[in-house]
Amino acid sequence: MEHFRHKSRMVQFDQNVPEPPDMRADLETTLVAEENGSRVRSVVAELSPKDQRILKALFFEEQEKDTICREFGVTRGHLRVLLHRAAQRFRRLTALREAASVEL
Repeated sequence: MEHFRHKSRMVQFDQNVPEPPDMRADLETTLVAEENGSRVRSVVAELSPKDQRILKALFFEEQEKDTICREFGVTRGHLRVLLHRAAQRFRRLTALREAASVEL
């Protein structure tokens, strides 16, 4: 009995089997994502309150466009214009920040 018990405890793994991949998140990717998120939040904070509300409602809170239209009292066509303008201001501020960081 002791002989069989001893053999059953020893599990031999084949040495030619590749190691399983590490399923944990890549730390560098996580750090870059956090930095990007921080930059986006700081740029959004510089926008006008109306632009902030539009961008946050649509992109961060992922609200339906009809809900946003009711909140702002606009049609979907006008919401598209407001969103385009807010995104344009966001892009311009982002470009200004990037240009300023390159100069330093």
